[in-house]
This record gives sequence, C-alpha cells and structure tokens, in this order.
Amino acid sequence: MSRKFLLRLLAVASAAACGFLIVILVTRGLAKAGSWAAPLGTLAGIVAAWAAVVTVMPRSQDAPVPPELEVPEWAIDRPAELAAVVKALVDGRAGTVGITTGLYGAGGFGKTTLAQMVCADRRVRRQFSGQVFLVTMGRDIRGEAAISAKVNDVIKLVAG
Repeated sequence: MSRKFLLRLLAVASAAACGFLIVILVTRGLAKAGSWAAPLGTLAGIVAAWAAVVTVMPRSQDAPVPPELEVPEWAIDRPAELAAVVKALVDGRAGTVGITTGLYGAGGFGKTTLAQMVCADRRVRRQFSGQVFLVTMGRDIRGEAAISAKVNDVIKLVAG
C-alpha cells in the first residue's frame, strides 16, 4: 500500500471516529460519550504519531526516478508494435521485481525509437512505478570493457 493511501485511510477513520462520538453524545449523553472519548483519543494519538513518523521517513526505494523520456517529434507512430511490447510488459504479472526486455533486428528499422515510445508510455511507467530505464546496446558497443561500462551505467541508474 502506498503512503498516500494509508494517510487517506487514516483521515477517513479519524472522521468516522469523530462522527461516532457525536452520535454517542447525541443519543446517549455526555457521560457515555466521555467514556468513549478516552480510548478513541488514545488510539488517535498513537495513529497520529505513527503517521507523522511515516511521512518524514525516507522511502525504502532509494533508486532515483528517471526523467520522463520524450519521444522525438519526428518519430512515426507504430501502434501495433507499441501495443505488442506494452502488452508484454504490463500483462498483469504481480510481484515483478525486475524485467529486462530486448528488441532486436537489423539496424535502421526503429528499434531504439520504439523502445523510447514504450518507456514513455504511461501504462508502462505506472506498472513499474516510474522506474523505467532505457539502455541502448548498439553495434558500437563491442568488447568486455564497453559492455562493462554499460552495466555500470545501469547500476548507477538503479542504485544511485
């Protein structure tokens, strides 16, 4: 569950507790409402303290959020290919920790541009909470040193 959802849930629960106390006050009187106020107030204080701590704690995911990828203006839409790759990435696999997707084929047919379109797609970014990285491995990347440098670049992106 996200922090925003939990905090909203706490706000709704707090409002419900206040409403409950008002109903008790109106229907049963001040004495009965007072007996309910102490335990609800204690619980509300504990929850408020927890919410205050949670909101200032650093997020568990330290990886920097990559900048939004922009598709070049000159790019030609490829709806069928885009839909196929997006479907493969967001087909509902719960609990995905990491996924690597490669596009391959002859040079000059738009694999890199298609990859940019996929990475910029809102469904893909939502599926992976914005943690989408584009790494290109063209024919210029040859030898162990060049490949190792690419791997190091990815580690820096993911781990900060």
